[in-house]
Amino acid sequence: MGMTCRAASRWHSHGMRAAFAPVRVVVATAVALVVAGCGGPASPQEAVDNGPLVEYFAEALGTSDFNRAVWDEQQERISGCMGDAGFEYTPIPFENVTVTTFDPAGRTREEAEANGWGIIPLEALVDDSAPPEDPNQEYVASLSPSAGVQYEEAMRGPLDQDVEATTENLDAFGCWGRALKVQTETSPWFIGGFESLQAEMERRDEEIPLDPRYVAALADWGACMADAGHPGLESPDDARLSIEDALTTEFPSGFSEDDPRIIELAAQERELAVASFDCEESADLLTVYNQAETDWETAFVANHEAELAALVEAVKAARG
Repeated sequence: MGMTCRAASRWHSHGMRAAFAPVRVVVATAVALVVAGCGGPASPQEAVDNGPLVEYFAEALGTSDFNRAVWDEQQERISGCMGDAGFEYTPIPFENVTVTTFDPAGRTREEAEANGWGIIPLEALVDDSAPPEDPNQEYVASLSPSAGVQYEEAMRGPLDQDVEATTENLDAFGCWGRALKVQTETSPWFIGGFESLQAEMERRDEEIPLDPRYVAALADWGACMADAGHPGLESPDDARLSIEDALTTEFPSGFSEDDPRIIELAAQERELAVASFDCEESADLLTVYNQAETDWETAFVANHEAELAALVEAVKAARG
């Protein structure tokens, strides 16, 4: 459940280069709640299979009701902070929150055909028929270029800082980071005093992909991709990151949508995303991962009942 973010809003999950692990975004935690606008297809109102560990916290902490309160408080903090910086900020309604997911269940083959993973934001690939979910979009668009840069820096910190946001350096990430820092103080994943237990919870993202069943499914995926003309890839995350790396390498300072190179790279992204989607389906990758996750987390909860109960009580006391 680690959280990283670069100043330019490139989002990743810890360990994703090592092996593809479908990310169950835990809308119950403050960290996950703050990714509105960093977008994915799921929403807090939709059923998300968070796994036994998150469900444990959801039941023990009454997370469903807590989500909205956490989100509203965080948005108000951002609004006040941005106001102090001289900008307007309208809190985003909880209903408009979207969460980031690399889970194959979070996209369809049609979406992969149309947008790939959404890495290359060509206007031709963007569906602008839906109304904007962020009430601040119109205001930000009205700002001058220089004011727009100042707005983004006030919101998320200096745009040229190439560091990852962690729970230790959130103050460097503007109003967004400072609001998130307050929320992490009462998250079961980061509250103080339980570092050893939290470190064990974090290891789930390293250990689940090592499950022999999942390793075998990844091998099937790789063989499928090789048959489709894309050899040498070990995981769907490798495929996605190959496009991100190509974009960064070829266009370190941005690009024009009229550049034939970016059009070609966008086509490569869509082709690779479709192939990966089909091979994920063929290898039944998500089902196998879900089972490995369920088995690991079920055992973890059973083996740490007393420690988890104490963690829950500490979170409740911190929330008041």
